Amino acid sequence: MAMFKEEEITAKLISEKFPEVASELTTNAKSNQLEVTAEMLNNDYPEIVASFVAQGEKAGIEKGVSAEAERIASIEAISAVGYEKVIADAKIDPKATADSTKLKLFDAMQAKNTATKKAIADDGKSLADLGAEIGAQEVEEPSGEDEAVSMMANASKSVRGE
Repeated sequence: MAMFKEEEITAKLISEKFPEVASELTTNAKSNQLEVTAEMLNNDYPEIVASFVAQGEKAGIEKGVSAEAERIASIEAISAVGYEKVIADAKIDPKATADSTKLKLFDAMQAKNTATKKAIADDGKSLADLGAEIGAQEVEEPSGEDEAVSMMANASKSVRGE
């Protein structure tokens, strides 16, 4: 480092001992600054700009691929037997998330449960009607799943003569 009267030359020394020089250096430094713009870089350094763009595209693609793989894995993690279509639809929908798919699975399961309960009740009524025809007894409409199952069991027993 340069010395001045056995002192190291620093910005502080120059500003204290030579304020005019410090002021001139600061003014020159400010006036000689090069303004860098995208247009200037594109015009003067197109290969550098192209390199930056390529690096950005590659990083963006890698990030997107990684995010998509994580999204699909999180959807597959909640798959359930009998609901493969819900999972397949979610995997091809880029807006679908594991949370939104859980809601769709829940809705599908509720719909299936409702349909199953109705089918059981219908079967129970059909069997009860058949049993009533055979046994000539009046049958009431089942009020719930448990009653429908009970009616089916009783109708089966009646048909078998138990």
